[in-house]
Amino acid sequence: MRQHRLIDVLLQSEGYFANANWAPKTVQAIFGNESVILIDLRDTDEVKRVQKIFNADYRTRAGTRALGSASGILASPGCPWPAIQAEIKLQWLKCNYQQDTVNAPKSGGPTPVKVETYEWDDTNEWIKATLEKLREIRPVFMIRKKGEDQIAMRSRHRGSRRPNVCWDDGKWWEGANHSY
Repeated sequence: MRQHRLIDVLLQSEGYFANANWAPKTVQAIFGNESVILIDLRDTDEVKRVQKIFNADYRTRAGTRALGSASGILASPGCPWPAIQAEIKLQWLKCNYQQDTVNAPKSGGPTPVKVETYEWDDTNEWIKATLEKLREIRPVFMIRKKGEDQIAMRSRHRGSRRPNVCWDDGKWWEGANHSY
């Protein structure tokens, strides 16, 4: 199984803003040559930098509010971030268990352990090695150019809906079967 460097968790739903509302210099300042920007909500300097870009033009001030709301969710005491991380780790262990039960006898690696609950043994060799492959789980705010006429922004809290999770290879995995 491919080793993933990080997992991006989007805590918001998607809203669209027509490019006509964005000054070309604002689009260039945010995107540069990229078509998708992921802002790590734990990085307050990056959040403030993008908010300043949004505030520079009255047409993009909604972006400031959306980004502030997203970073506020993470900072709030009722934030389900630990539960989301635990769910991602559980799904990661389940996914790797299926793969490793086939490959472990051939490779001579540690014996996979089936994990069904959030209470796993962190001292188990296989669990420790499998969780080490999962480098970083980060909460992000996404801004994406969508064609030539729209910019998509993850702009509202998803409430009881599941978070979107993106492996670093760009494939999306819709969150677990639990509401947060």
